[in-house]
Amino acid sequence: MSPGGVFAHLPEAVRARLPALDDPAWQGEARADCARCPMAAAGGPHPWAFSPETRCCTAHPSLANFLVGRALGRAGPGPALIRARLADPDGVTAFGIEPSAARERRYRDTIDVAFGRDVTLRCPYWVGGDHSCGVWHDRGATCRAWFCKHDHGLVGAVAWSRASFLVSELEGRIARWCVGAGGAPADPADAAAWIAWYQ
Repeated sequence: MSPGGVFAHLPEAVRARLPALDDPAWQGEARADCARCPMAAAGGPHPWAFSPETRCCTAHPSLANFLVGRALGRAGPGPALIRARLADPDGVTAFGIEPSAARERRYRDTIDVAFGRDVTLRCPYWVGGDHSCGVWHDRGATCRAWFCKHDHGLVGAVAWSRASFLVSELEGRIARWCVGAGGAPADPADAAAWIAWYQ
């Protein structure tokens, strides 16, 4: 299984119990190539094209605690981006990092006109470049299973939507298990306490 597959970020213990997750069909969509974003290259009006400065990364993804910890332990831009995000405690819990309430409201209020276009909604983990993502290897379900093009049309879109739901649920269960194991800081906590917990 490729490191970029939709289920590749799940712990080996989970994937060992669900061997169907390693099916090559879950590797992605050939025409939805982030490194050569077809929506940014389209050059048309919204919603038929995205800005090259945002691509589809105009949302704040949920990042489960175990994924935050992995990203903090990697080389590259991820740790600094996560530390910067932790400066705003809204949306930060023992379970992981979510968008702040204000950002989530703004996203919902403007998604129909701003998705893929509004640089002020750009993901806090955006770095530009091929994949544009500072936490690419540790990105969560939504980012792993969202594709702008589907080789199998609506059937493919529905399959990826269901995969995203399944992976989100698995991420949530793993995050809850981590919290249940103990050691999480009490709310409110500062960034240093959250970093120590996630790692």
